[in-house]
Amino acid sequence: MRYLVLLLALLGCTNPFVVCTTDVHPAVAVDVRAAATGAPLAESAAGVLRDGAYVDSMRPWKLDNQLGGAFERPGVYSVEIQRPGYALWQRTGVRVRSGSCHVQTVTIRADLISEP
Repeated sequence: MRYLVLLLALLGCTNPFVVCTTDVHPAVAVDVRAAATGAPLAESAAGVLRDGAYVDSMRPWKLDNQLGGAFERPGVYSVEIQRPGYALWQRTGVRVRSGSCHVQTVTIRADLISEP
């Protein structure tokens, strides 16, 4: 039993009776859409997450239309999404908390407004 507790602690679990997976989760996942139509836009979009001095570029995440970043890092983030032909989308104060094994991913939707 002592070795099991040690192994789980090394895997990052705070509860020795919970078995944690080895996959990683983003702090923030953003579903990128066109505001006017709801069409998916993540394919050509770029995203940035900031928490104080920490900066991370977002990358495609599990769903085809999501960007994710700051993997396994709790914090309070500002989020920026850019895509050619669309205005910059921003959100601040996105709070991500630690879970028993992984961060509690916050999923938000970015409705991008096309530029004239």
